[in-house]
Amino acid sequence: MLVPASLAEEAVKLAQRHGFAIQVLDEREIAARGMGGLIAVGGGSVHPPRMITLRYEGDPGSADVLGLVGKGVTFDTGGVSMKKPEGMEEMISDMGGAATLLGALHVVGTLKPKINLVVVIPSAENATSGSAYRPGDIVTLLSGHSVEVLNTDAEGRIILAEGVTYAKQLGATRLIDVATLTGAILVCLADVATGAVTNDDSFLRPLLDAAAGAGEKLWQLPELSGV
Repeated sequence: MLVPASLAEEAVKLAQRHGFAIQVLDEREIAARGMGGLIAVGGGSVHPPRMITLRYEGDPGSADVLGLVGKGVTFDTGGVSMKKPEGMEEMISDMGGAATLLGALHVVGTLKPKINLVVVIPSAENATSGSAYRPGDIVTLLSGHSVEVLNTDAEGRIILAEGVTYAKQLGATRLIDVATLTGAILVCLADVATGAVTNDDSFLRPLLDAAAGAGEKLWQLPELSGV
């Protein structure tokens, strides 16, 4: 069974194999740093959350640091706003963003490209219990922003917000987040292509070109104004 702690253990093994720097924050450290969103999402499970960070410095002379943030919900019941039973067994896949980044780091560790990376994986199990967060709760994030929770099945947005802020604090100058974030992508693109949204077309273009060259179908969606 994969839970946040065991996902962190796999990240540690990867870091040791390739010589990456790694930091894993447990639930006490997460709370102490003010990551209230990650604590809230993971609060309903007996398996507490983790914040996993890996670093790769392939270009020490450069100030550019690419931040990669991956959603690591190891199981998503939907919480109090529980999902329908049909397909619930597939919710072990809600850590697909985290898995993708760990897979990418295997490649980075092998090819050793001239680039600096900080990889941030907020990981939690979104379960329901007496200690679970609830619709109507207000949680305060690492950024200092507060969020009103209307649906506990929107947990990915909350923990990714924590991951993005933390990546910026760690020096990321550009950011990519990778997530199994919304069923709306399945409505738009079925399981044929991955959706991509950006506020910087020139930043996305190399990714689209690489996807085309690799035979991966990646479809750019329109940017939402103000997001």
